[in-house]
Amino acid sequence: MLSLRRPWWLMPLALACTPSPEEPSPADVTAPHVAFLFPDMEAWVADTVRVAVDVSDADRVARVTLFVDGAAVSSRHEPPWSLTWISDHLPDSSRHLLQVEAVDGAGNIGLTEGRAVWVCQNSPPEIRIEWPPPDHWMALENDPRPWSCRAIDPEEGSLPGEQVIWRLDGSVIDAGNSILHPPALPEGPHQLRVTARDRWGRTGSAGRDITAFRYGSGTDPGEVIDAFLNALRARDPDRAVESLADAFRLYPPVPGAPLDAGGVARALTALLSDSGLVSIQVEGVMGPVERFGWRGTQLAKLELHRLAVRLVDTSGSTRHLRASAGRLFLLEGETRWRLLLWRDLHGAAGIGSGGPSLSELLRHAAG
Repeated sequence: MLSLRRPWWLMPLALACTPSPEEPSPADVTAPHVAFLFPDMEAWVADTVRVAVDVSDADRVARVTLFVDGAAVSSRHEPPWSLTWISDHLPDSSRHLLQVEAVDGAGNIGLTEGRAVWVCQNSPPEIRIEWPPPDHWMALENDPRPWSCRAIDPEEGSLPGEQVIWRLDGSVIDAGNSILHPPALPEGPHQLRVTARDRWGRTGSAGRDITAFRYGSGTDPGEVIDAFLNALRARDPDRAVESLADAFRLYPPVPGAPLDAGGVARALTALLSDSGLVSIQVEGVMGPVERFGWRGTQLAKLELHRLAVRLVDTSGSTRHLRASAGRLFLLEGETRWRLLLWRDLHGAAGIGSGGPSLSELLRHAAG
């Protein structure tokens, strides 16, 4: 009987070339590598603690978790592998154990060794700005006095200048010094802030408002009044006295002997040079200037309204001159106008003044 089987070389090509099944890939059973970078073993930490680790894996890292005393406190799912731990609620000088866990995409877990750290609950530094004073007016013509501060940590005492940062209008102008020569300032208001950081990372700061100005030339009566008020704000007795004519008189609001130029000069020097004066604030509104001639001399008259002076000393006591007024006469000299007469209208009808008059403030300062 004839066989119908075909020879093997006539078999269909597809059957001859059918591949064998592929070998399965080995499963990922290798745990990620994870090791501490920061903090060191037995380190002291405070506030918000940064915990940095080195993490690597053959495939990918899916999650890194920080454990403190066995409890998860922080996780990240992508680099950088830096985690945070808020420690400010823990007892001072308490010891805690940190561990970091890394999990890869296959679910393998790598775990650091335990790292013990100590928590410090200290107070932030205190900044004392010694100069400039609060609400400082700075005359740009004068050689400015150096700015200075002290940084004091309640637990550690005075901090070195290396831990101090000065900022003006939000920008850093100096770091690492407790004494600073003032930079060149444009006219107008500025904000100064000084910050210090202790070795635990806690920061303290203090600020000052500064107004930079230039004295006028004095060729206009109004400039003389501005210069006098600005000299009070800037604690500049020499410039304040320079605004007065030799024959200047300050008349009190009630009948009595006026203060002459010499008495006012002594009073202004005592008042503005007093080391116990913490701050001085001066405000006033000038009325229109009236010029006239008298016996061949050019004079000017104006009124200063809503005059307010506020003095605060180191004990916290305050002296106020509020809502006062004065009638002022000025004398034109060869190069500039000067104050000739100040009639203190403090307490006059229609002026709701309070506190002592300018005359009383100066008499008190002169002793």
